[in-house]
Amino acid sequence: MAAVSLIQSRFGFRGNFEVVAPLVGEGLIHWWRNNDDPNFPWASTTDFSSDVGHVTAVSLIHGNFGNLEAVAVDTTGALWHFWRDGGGNWHHDPESFGFGPVMGQPSGVALIQSSIGGRSNFEVVAPRELGLGHWFRDNADPNLPWTFTTSFGAELGVFGSVSLIQSNFRSPGNLEVAAVATDGYGTLWHFWREDDGVWHSDPRYVSGESGPVSLIQGNLGGRGNFELLSGGDGGNGHLFRNNDDPNYPWRQTGNVAIDLGQFSAVSLIQSNLAFPGPLEAVAIIGPMDLSNAGQVWHFWSEDNVWNRDAIAFDTLG
Repeated sequence: MAAVSLIQSRFGFRGNFEVVAPLVGEGLIHWWRNNDDPNFPWASTTDFSSDVGHVTAVSLIHGNFGNLEAVAVDTTGALWHFWRDGGGNWHHDPESFGFGPVMGQPSGVALIQSSIGGRSNFEVVAPRELGLGHWFRDNADPNLPWTFTTSFGAELGVFGSVSLIQSNFRSPGNLEVAAVATDGYGTLWHFWREDDGVWHSDPRYVSGESGPVSLIQGNLGGRGNFELLSGGDGGNGHLFRNNDDPNYPWRQTGNVAIDLGQFSAVSLIQSNLAFPGPLEAVAIIGPMDLSNAGQVWHFWSEDNVWNRDAIAFDTLG
């Protein structure tokens, strides 16, 4: 699922960590970590979006409008856009802009701001009844319209967790997706869209027995490897794709925090807090549904060793 989302924003001198996650009842919660404070304190700022009801998945960015921007999925599968203004107040569009997962289907959602369009479009990918769907918002249009473009991957069945990036392959940069099929095996697939607007899938699945997934393109390797965290029955795994190898092989480096239990949600970034930039993740451990809340943990990798905060910085109660 995409039930938690971590970014490093442009707020603060160093760039704060910002996290949003669904609450057990209704709405979302926002935390942030002050990366200019040597104690790196986490703080919860506010709950928001309770009028939308129970949210099952969320994705967060810091857009070029200066706002924190999020897209979330409610229990009906409706997709909602939220933003936080300069005063720290969260708002949402008066109506949902589309429908992704059908009611009762595992849900996920992924939001980025791409380099496509005059003001850099918002791009969203979410599961559909079969396969995945793609929406974009034209940020150069003063009406800021959302448009559904196409579905893809229907031949691979129903998907739950999904993660979206824009890579440095081709121009202006492919949209790249990692998504987990709810096929009983949790098969993890890689999709990409070139500038012709056509979505392609790798004929080789990335891995099996995967749950939630989060994909980035880091700065390791000459081209910048793809880095991926996933959770599943086989443990919480870190994989990378060597983008300097013409065969683009995926490899698993090891497991993360398997003593704590299985990730039920995960979000991965590469921060600027060291060189070449540690991988940082926020994950929810334990079950999540309308009445149960997992614990939220922060992890980071140094020299291929995954560390974690001594205690969870909050729960979703």
